[in-house]
Amino acid sequence: MASDSGKIRYGLIGTGAMGRGHIGALAHIDDAQIVAMADPHEPSQAEAQKELPEGVVVYEDYREMIAKEELDAVTVAIPNFRHADIVCDALEAGLHVLGEKPMATTMEDCDRVMKTVAATGKIYQVGLELRYSRLFKKVREIIASGEIGEVRQLWCKEFRGPWGIKVDQWITQKRMSGGTLLEKDCHHFDLFNWFVDKPPIRVCGFGTCDLVHGPERFHGVTPDVLDNAQVVIQYEGGAVANLLLCMYCEGHPGIEVGVIGTQGWLCANHRGANSHLEVKVRGTGETQQIDFTVPSDIRNISHSGLVYYEHLDFIECIRAGAQPMNDGRVGWWSTAVCLAAEEAVEKQFVVDVPQLG
Repeated sequence: MASDSGKIRYGLIGTGAMGRGHIGALAHIDDAQIVAMADPHEPSQAEAQKELPEGVVVYEDYREMIAKEELDAVTVAIPNFRHADIVCDALEAGLHVLGEKPMATTMEDCDRVMKTVAATGKIYQVGLELRYSRLFKKVREIIASGEIGEVRQLWCKEFRGPWGIKVDQWITQKRMSGGTLLEKDCHHFDLFNWFVDKPPIRVCGFGTCDLVHGPERFHGVTPDVLDNAQVVIQYEGGAVANLLLCMYCEGHPGIEVGVIGTQGWLCANHRGANSHLEVKVRGTGETQQIDFTVPSDIRNISHSGLVYYEHLDFIECIRAGAQPMNDGRVGWWSTAVCLAAEEAVEKQFVVDVPQLG
């Protein structure tokens, strides 16, 4: 159902900060055309319209947009607890979907999305955009080559400032976001899953709300999500991954991800447009150093250009009828680890990760 020009016709569902990130990415892709948007929040609508070309039709209700517009695909960038319902509605309407992470806020909803994808045969891609980073693709390539041996230990360290302000402060309320470890760290748990390439088995962890959360910052809303945590994941085969997260460490540079194998180690520093990788193989000389720079024409697009790259993959998969790198299985496993981690921190005991049948 592509347009007369052959472009993929997009509808946007949700035009807050992340939705506008998709607008910026699509503006740089000649093969894409935004024809409609849907968002019930008028301020978000108004901000999005500043960045959209003339002629884009605006709706409050995404269901009306889906019914009235001739679309090929939609983006879904709305609060997490609504992801599954809207993704399923769009798939059942015959549309391909690039849905923001996380896949859902419950495993029951993840299973529902998986069944809908299978029943409709449409492309469903989950917005875990770190897999599109040249840095982390290189990490995966090195691991897969066997250069550092069998993966045994991994870590991810992100020390950053507090949450930004969102519509209705949904991101700080667990019933809407699913919790910090789901909303924030689905990216990092997904990297662990990708690098180990074996099922996660069990999780334990600790976390609290120490400093940054209070009604004075979030317009009268008292957050009930973590602002710091340490989580340990054990994988089939014995590899162990450790997440260290702090949301009140403003000014600390980037995200550090490390992997130790039986024959060496690597350490990746993800710092937006400029990233760095160190690799050391046992018995060799100096540590190898590799720098990565995002091209200047896309580095200011959402997530330092990664959203641009995920749309290129999405469009290519639509054209070819192929599965995206970040398909439903990837989203399912990421969510499974996150929700197990949230439960482990809350109950303070080891939690088994559900397994995908």
